Amino acid sequence: MRLNVKIFLITALTSASVFLSGCATSKDVISTKEEKKALEKEYSVTIMEIMERIESGVSEKSVTNDIDPIISYFEKTYTKEGRIIYSARNKKETDYLLALAKEKKPESIYILPDFYADAYFLKGYYYTGEKKYTEAGTFIEKAIEMTPTNSQYLSALGHVLHAEKKWEEAVTIFEKAEKAAEEYSSENSKEEHLTRAMRGKAFSLIELGKLEEAEEIYKKCLKIDSDDRVSNNELKYIKQLKEKREKEEKETPVQPEKI
Repeated sequence: MRLNVKIFLITALTSASVFLSGCATSKDVISTKEEKKALEKEYSVTIMEIMERIESGVSEKSVTNDIDPIISYFEKTYTKEGRIIYSARNKKETDYLLALAKEKKPESIYILPDFYADAYFLKGYYYTGEKKYTEAGTFIEKAIEMTPTNSQYLSALGHVLHAEKKWEEAVTIFEKAEKAAEEYSSENSKEEHLTRAMRGKAFSLIELGKLEEAEEIYKKCLKIDSDDRVSNNELKYIKQLKEKREKEEKETPVQPEKI
């Protein structure tokens, strides 16, 4: 039986809606087409610029003036009961998310440009910098809901879990981030996303006392990037921990067996 669902793909540069199934009037998609097209292009550029300088942090001013208005616009324009909304970066991701959405049998599916999910991610990133980890997790999880295949989002959530000392949960998230990097990250960012996820998992394993497993992961990171200073430093740290553990084991007296 054919699924009766409205599906819309909205491209990042043109904001043009491509209707794939069912029927929709122009009112279902946009009201003032040219204004919406210009506004969404402006939003896309704004988010891209913030993402490009993310290493220097996200300021409160940027959240208030740039990010919050985009989130508000998205929620007013697109969110609706019975509608599933995903955000995709490329065709492979779009195809996967469409298949994932259809399994839930919604009334309609929207695949939007990635800058909407980036807006939630950036607000979560801001809260992470402020050490407000509950709020950070909330917004990063919203980004992941829109793009569950984004390794950068998943790793960001993993680091929030690190801050909360939820090591087992962090391992699971970083494993998802690693898989997402392998399958969906672009060639330009795959190595960076992959090694970040691997290091995040290894750090969690150290905290769980699984030094040998962590050690193997860091060695794999160095095979991918021989200049990975973090992995080199962590391997030195693991060596110190193992030496300390061995010393303590030697110094611990053997208890006589009780008769």
